[in-house]
Parts: sequence; C-alpha cells; structure tokens
Amino acid sequence: MHQKGTSRITVFLSLAAGFLVLGLSCSYILYTGARENYFRQINTYLQTIAELTALQVNPDNIASLNEPTQTNTPQFQSETNRIEEILTATKSVTHISILKQVGPQYHFVVDASSQGAEQSKSNLLDPADEIPTELTQAVTSRSSVFTDSSHTDRWGTWFSAYAPILNAESQLVGIVAVDSDANKISLGDLELLQKFQVTLAIVIAVCIGMAWLASGPITQSVRQGEVWKSSPHRRIVAEVFLVAVVLGIIFEMGQSHLRNIELIQTQNKITSNQALTSLSTKVLDTIQEGGTPSEEVQRDLDRILITNNYGQIADTFKETIVNPTSFSISKANKSVESLAKLQTASIERMNVLQESQSSANLRLFIGIFLLSISTIVLVRYTANQEFRISQNLENTGSIQAQLSSLIENLPIGLFVIENGKITFANAEWKKQIGIQPTQTDFHPNLLTDAIHTEERGVIVEKITEAVKQAKPFQVQYRIAKPGEPALHVETRAVPVYDTDGVCRQMLAFTVDLTETVIAKREVETAYGEVNHKNKLLSDALAELEKNLESVVKSLVKAVEAKDPYTAGHSERVMQYSLWLGEAIGLGPYERRILELGTLVHDVGKIGIPDAILTKPDRLTDAEYDIIKKHPEYGVNIIGNIEMFRECLPIVRWHHERLDGRGYPDQLKGEEIPVLVRISAIADIFDAMTSTRAYRTGMELDKVLNIMNEISERGEIDAELFATFCQVIHQRGIIPQSVQQEPWKAA
Repeated sequence: MHQKGTSRITVFLSLAAGFLVLGLSCSYILYTGARENYFRQINTYLQTIAELTALQVNPDNIASLNEPTQTNTPQFQSETNRIEEILTATKSVTHISILKQVGPQYHFVVDASSQGAEQSKSNLLDPADEIPTELTQAVTSRSSVFTDSSHTDRWGTWFSAYAPILNAESQLVGIVAVDSDANKISLGDLELLQKFQVTLAIVIAVCIGMAWLASGPITQSVRQGEVWKSSPHRRIVAEVFLVAVVLGIIFEMGQSHLRNIELIQTQNKITSNQALTSLSTKVLDTIQEGGTPSEEVQRDLDRILITNNYGQIADTFKETIVNPTSFSISKANKSVESLAKLQTASIERMNVLQESQSSANLRLFIGIFLLSISTIVLVRYTANQEFRISQNLENTGSIQAQLSSLIENLPIGLFVIENGKITFANAEWKKQIGIQPTQTDFHPNLLTDAIHTEERGVIVEKITEAVKQAKPFQVQYRIAKPGEPALHVETRAVPVYDTDGVCRQMLAFTVDLTETVIAKREVETAYGEVNHKNKLLSDALAELEKNLESVVKSLVKAVEAKDPYTAGHSERVMQYSLWLGEAIGLGPYERRILELGTLVHDVGKIGIPDAILTKPDRLTDAEYDIIKKHPEYGVNIIGNIEMFRECLPIVRWHHERLDGRGYPDQLKGEEIPVLVRISAIADIFDAMTSTRAYRTGMELDKVLNIMNEISERGEIDAELFATFCQVIHQRGIIPQSVQQEPWKAA
C-alpha cells in the first residue's frame, strides 16, 4: 500500500509540474495576446473612427476655412456639428480634430471634445505646435495611421489615429486626428492584469486537480506498459514536462557551480581574514603593552594587508608602530574591529551559500529523480511504440494491397503522367486504350497513337501544354481501336505536388462517354422531330389565323353593307382602342382580344332593318329600342364561334355606362371590364367625329368637351378618358375616308 501511494504521488508531482509549466506558459501567452489584442482593438477602433470622420466631412468646407474670422460661417458650423455628432456616437474617444497644412505649419480647423467645448484643444486656425510622426506619415502615405504607443502633448497623454481628407480630385485638404485618453485605456489594461491573476489561480488549481485525477490511471498504465496508448496528448504533456525538468536541472547545475565558486572564494577569504585578524590583534596587543613587534611580524602583517587590498589599514599600523600615541592606537583598534566585522559578514555569507547549496542539491535530486522515473516510463513507452510500429507496418502493407486492388478495379480509367511519360495505369484505362491488362511498360506515344487521327493534333497539344505548365486540364476525344467503333472519352487531370511545392506527377482520370454521346445524338434526333412537328403546328396556326381574318373581314363587310355611312367605323374604333390600350400598358394577349372585339362590336346591326339603320331623320323611341337590341343580336350571331368567345363582353356591353344607364344589362362601375370601357370611349368618340345619315361629324374640341361632360357625369371612365385625350392630341383623328383592313391591324 505504501509503495502504491508513493508511486502515485511521484506521478502526480510529475504531472502537476508539467501541467503547471504548460498551463502557466499558455496563460501568459494568452494574457500577452489578449493585451496586444486589446491595444490593437483600441488602435483599430480609433483608426476606423478617423477614416469614417474623413469620409463624412465636406472637403470643400474644410478647404474654404482660411481665416480665423470664419467661425460664424455655415461651413464652419456645419463641420463642427458634424464631428460633434460623430463624437457623441462614439465611445472611448476624447477629442476629434481636423487640421490642415499651410506651408510647413499645421493649423487646427475644427475641434471637438467629449468633455465639453471648454476642453477642446483649439480655435479656428490655431497653430498645432506638437506634430506626431504618425500624422506626417498619414499625410505622406495618403492613408490612415495609428500610433503604436501613447504620446504626450500639453493637453495630456493619448492614443491617436489620423486619416487624410481628400477632395474629389484626390487632393489632400486636411487631416482628421482622433484622440483617446491613455489613462482610461490603462484602466482596461489593469483589468486584464487582474483577470490574468485570477486566471493563474484557476489554472494552478485546475492543473493540480487534473494531475491528481490523471495520476491514478497513468500509474496503472505504467505497470501495464500502456502509457499514452489511448491518448497521444499525454505524450505531448510528458515531453513538455521532460523539457522543463531538463532545463531546470541545467539551470540549477549552473547556479550550483556559481555558488560553489563563490563559496570557495568566501572560505578562502574567511581563512585569510582569520589569520589577518589574529596577527593584527597580536601586533596591537604588543603595542599597547609598550613593546615593538618584530620586523618579521611587521613584514607579514604589511604583506597580508596589502594582498587583501587593505592598504589603508596597513598604513595605520605602520603609523601606530612608529608613533604609538593614544590616537593612533585607537585608530588601529578600530581597524581591528572592522576586520572582525568583515570576518563575521563573510561567515554569514558562507552560511547562506551553504544553505542555498543544500536547497539546490535537494532540487537537483528531485529533478534527477523525476528525470529517472520519466526515463523508465519512456523506455517502456518506446518499447510499446516499436511494437505498435511493427503492427502498423503490417497494417500499412494490408492497406496498400487494398488500395491497389481498389485502383485496379475502379470503373474509370486512371493513369499517371511523370516527366511527360505514362508511368502507371489501372486495368480500366488499359482496356480503354486497347492494351493487355498485364502490360506495365508504356511506350512514350501510347496515348498519342490511341487518339483518333481527326482530333490527335489538337488534343495532344492541349495535354502537352497543360503538363508543361502543371495546370489541370479537361479534354474530350475519341479513342480509335482497330476493328471496333470509336470510344468517346473525357480525361481530367490534376497536378500532384511534393512537400517542396514542386509538381512531380499529373494524376489523370478517363471516363467512357460513349453511351452518353449516343444518347445525346438520339435526343438531338428526337429534338429535330419535335421541331418539325412544331413547324407543322405553327403552319396550321397561321392558316387558322388567316381563316379568322377572313371571318372577321366578312362580318365587318356585312355590317358596312347594311349602312354605307358606318363604313370604316369598326376599324377606327379598333385603332382608337388599341392606341388607348397601348398607352395604359395592356399586354399582347389583351390587345388581341381588344382588336377582335372592337372589329365585330357592331356585328349585331346585321339584324336591324335597313330602314332604321339608314333613316336620315331622328329615330322614334320604338326605333331606338330596336337599335338597342343590336348588342344582343351580335352575341347571338357569334356566340357559338369559339374564336370569338373572349370578345363577347365587348360585343354585348360596349353601350353600357358606369352610372348604370347603359344597355342592354344596365351594368354599373366595376361590373364593366376594362376592355369594354376602352371600346365604349373609342365608340363614342368615332360616332361623334364621323358623318352619319342624319348629321355631319363634329369638330375635335367640341367632341372632347362633350365627352368630358359625360365623364364628369360618371358615364365613362374618367382616368381612361384623360389618357385617351393625350393619345388623340398626339395621334389625331383617323380620317373617315381612310379605311384600314382589320386583318392588318396592330
């Protein structure tokens, strides 16, 4: 039990030391990184504020401020307000200033402080006496610059950033200076330090806890020879720990050597001082007793004192021997006391060195002990590693065999180009080229000779150029085989680089596209048949359209035959309607319905007696009631013809009014479709501008005035009528003598 505990404690101490070295080092690196990042963020933030301010100020305003008396000008007030707004919206910024260079001197133009106007640095065009180097760099480079460290001027200590203000011609008109109080920034730095200290305490606690938790399994693994087998991270920790132990041992050995040298020197000095103190005391006692020391004793004392750099004491004893007064004896006695004190100090220093050396020896013993334990563990680990390496080699051979089998059985061709020659190919590629599966020696022109002669020159040139430049390539070509159909293939290749970045090989894959090409041709053939059928269908539609035009023409002529005065009316209504429809943005489909509907809108008049249609006098109420039946007659005439189905609303309702007083169905408002409203306006307009059996056509202005009154009464659409007026003013009235064939209408 005791041995087990000791073993675990040893492992725990080793792990704790390694974890602490690693953890504390990482913590310090993270702290320095965080500190650098903190200052980098401050500098980047100030630089960003400077750049944004330079972009937001008006360069022309800055250029125009050339006199100190311009403080009340709009330009000065505008730029002052602008940077005050920017300053209010920012954090950690104390001052924002704009300076401009006048000759060799820089002057303040606009200045704002987060501490109030009384804390601003300057007034308009005050000279700037202290110019940081970074400001000059910003002027020279025409780019933003921040200070790497704090700088001090008469207003305080700052971290600053500068950005140039450029006008539209990229000319420098000023410099933005953004300052942040260094004292406030230092508070953040202090907070980082406090966090670092707390982190160190946490890291120490965590490292000790982790070392204790891990020491048990590792101790057991050491006995079983399985150290680090389950976790490679333990090996890294152990290596770091070993490096720390070795460096600690080397450091302690160096310190121990220096202490030994100092200890030997101190011991020699103690021995020398002891002899010197004894001899000087003996000489002083002889003098105090009234005697005179022998010449030999005097020579020895003088030699020892001078050897130990005590020349002044040697002179004192000489004087005392020659003239033994009370004063000289007292002086010599003090010299002896000084020597005694030096002896005591040397002895104390030797004791300290001996204690330090003992502690160092203990540390060296612990380090060597830990190194020994680690060496034993590493020896066991190395043995296990050798065993695992041998197993891995066996597994690697198996994996290589599996990989070779996989490559050989790939359903696509694979080959390698090295130094312009094919050095490897799998079975599928050999099959595509038409060579034996067992062939491993490839002649230089193997691929070239296999490419179809019609494509060989172009394809070989592309491949050769891509291989020379080590660039990926993709080509499609045919492979010609004697007595067999040509094989359509696609080859894609990518360069393979070594660790030095040099292309050593091109790895190429070839896919058989023969079935795809055949399928594509079949699709193209089918597509051609579809196009042919589409043409036949288009021809049929054209013939149908021609027949439709014939039907429309016949219907229009039938109406005109009933009343010669209405000749051309349908065509003109159609044209006016199309003009209005185009003006309001109708689509092609709606315009086509509008065209057909307006052409046949009066087809119902075929059913009205000629005597009523051509009557030169005003119609009676009974006759007018008959006339009002023609929309219903029109629907009855063409209602069963499918091609006119969507035109029926125009035929039936072109006499309806928005106020509900129209006929035949007295529709109101939104019940009347837009196309019907358009045809109604066009029909009313042409009816009043055309000459009829009972009256002549009216003038344009009179017609528009009458229609305007109708619009104001709510009978027709006011918005459409307003657009119609614009169209008529642009295009004019279609003359009644000019008739347009309906099948040629737009």
